[in-house]
Amino acid sequence: MNSSRMKWIGLGCISAALILEPLTATMAAESQDNQAAPLKLEPVIVYGTTAEERQFLTPLDLLAPTNRQSFTRKSVETFGRPGNINVFKIIEFSPSVNYTAVDALGTNENGFHDSLRIRGKKQTGPGSAKSYEGVPISGNPGGGKTIFDLENIESVDVYKGYIPVDKSLGFSNLIGKIDLHIKRPTTESGAEISQTAGSDNFYRTFLRLDSGVIDNAAAFASFSNTVSDKNKGEGDLERTNGAFGITANPNDRLKTEFFVSHNRDDHHNYYNLTYSETRNLGLNFNKDFNSNPASANYYDYN
Repeated sequence: MNSSRMKWIGLGCISAALILEPLTATMAAESQDNQAAPLKLEPVIVYGTTAEERQFLTPLDLLAPTNRQSFTRKSVETFGRPGNINVFKIIEFSPSVNYTAVDALGTNENGFHDSLRIRGKKQTGPGSAKSYEGVPISGNPGGGKTIFDLENIESVDVYKGYIPVDKSLGFSNLIGKIDLHIKRPTTESGAEISQTAGSDNFYRTFLRLDSGVIDNAAAFASFSNTVSDKNKGEGDLERTNGAFGITANPNDRLKTEFFVSHNRDDHHNYYNLTYSETRNLGLNFNKDFNSNPASANYYDYN
């Protein structure tokens, strides 16, 4: 009886081995198939805006060795309008900055620097508080105050008090520096066009074309035309501007950028009130240059 029981147990073990062997071979084959053809997930793309794009100012690092206050593209688009010429209109709400535009649109070049004070100081002498990419190409006296359309400006940095060495170029840093950063060509091709109309026969047309990246290079070209009557007195304003920029990055070690701007600004100035006239603004509010060609105060001479 004992021998017979042992035989049945032995047969049972052999049968189990025969059943498990093909099952193991099948699982190994399936495992090899899974390794040969792994599953691929489609890329997930999330569209939205960065925190910096939603802010008027970039966060200020109090521990950084600079006193820079950076105005983002949102500030440029919000505060620069409708003239989109005068950068001082963007920073006029900054602490310790005091600026009053000559006209409501901020389009008249006369008084750009004369009306600007930072920390109570006024820019004097042959200097300028404004630079582009750290280069002081805007002079005072002289032109260049409206050399770029604000649509072509990506951000604006304001330095008050001490000025970093690489930002202190120019004749004078008496009141600080306002550094404008040019909006580079976009990575994708596109166009931007705007038409603005307002009181005092104000019209402004702006057009910008971007090529997108082509063989590691990208370019943009823009044109603008701004016209307006003065809001008091005789005369008007007409400003045309053309700009072109190209950037190329052939490799990780070389980066080239080239920008050109052509600007023409023809306008009639406003009459400057004397101190005694400013004490009675109700009587002299509309006082301006006259329309008598025999007078030195004829509007077309100014």
